[in-house]
Amino acid sequence: MGQGIALAVLGAAGLNGENLLQLLAESSLAYRSLRLLDDDSQLGRKLSVGDALLPLETYPQAEFHDIDLVLACEPPTAELVQRIGEQGASLIAPASALSGAQPLVAELNLGRVSPRKGDALALPPAEACIMARLLSPLHDELGLHAVHSHWVRSVGLQGRAALQALAGETVQLLNGKRPKPGPFPQPIAFNLLSLDSRSQEQDLRHLWASLWGDNYLILSINSVLAPLFFGDIVSISMVIEQPSNRAEIGQLLASVEDLSLHAEDETGTLTTADSKDGRAMRLGHLRQTDAEGRCFSFQIALDAARDGFARNLLKVADNLAKNLFISYS
Repeated sequence: MGQGIALAVLGAAGLNGENLLQLLAESSLAYRSLRLLDDDSQLGRKLSVGDALLPLETYPQAEFHDIDLVLACEPPTAELVQRIGEQGASLIAPASALSGAQPLVAELNLGRVSPRKGDALALPPAEACIMARLLSPLHDELGLHAVHSHWVRSVGLQGRAALQALAGETVQLLNGKRPKPGPFPQPIAFNLLSLDSRSQEQDLRHLWASLWGDNYLILSINSVLAPLFFGDIVSISMVIEQPSNRAEIGQLLASVEDLSLHAEDETGTLTTADSKDGRAMRLGHLRQTDAEGRCFSFQIALDAARDGFARNLLKVADNLAKNLFISYS
């Protein structure tokens, strides 16, 4: 690969890293070199990227002088962020690792920033990114007064350790044993857990205010954790400022990239399984819930970690590569 950028991926062995590497292999982002990094516990492992099998390096020994762009799939430490910047590499990382940085959603506000080589760019959490993408066309055309969302979340959104805990608890219970303590406050296998979603709500409020300067939109997020490895469903109820109808709402949602409007099967069931047309998110059960045309509800099936974080990370990286690095073609 003689053309393209020199790329490094931090947290490559985690679920976000796995999602990113799968999407990277399918993308048009050209790179002349690719380094995969994770913590010391992953030393000696190799990961596949398309047809290539690449070794994992560890953070403490990593140098970034020869790297153009670093993609962080997990929040890097402050020391690592500083080292990457001092060695001249650009960084894209979760906003929680970059204090004060404006979180970027590729389709919404990437054009508002003018990054330079060596800058660090922040990404919002998966749920906030998804909600902002879904709601922005409705905000632009009709105005939003209130939005209430209810998430049924899979454990995959919480990382690989959560997946392993669910698998272990399931085996233990099926064998008639008491589950060992894990990362959840209560056993998750064959169970639903109500979650405290105040941090996700705060993330969305912060992102929404940075996008539109709107601190008055009424927002709420409620979540339950389901014993599913992957796949999430979010139910959204909203009150809009200008009266509309189901057809117009559907057309506005159709403008959201990677969203399929015709995902319900012949039984009317919306599932978290991959849609046949290859799009990432599936919409179903769009309804008008009042007579005046100001209240609507709908559901979205998706893999929030993949669709809300990894895809956004790759899109921001692709844009940065095309606009910042001369070697990219």
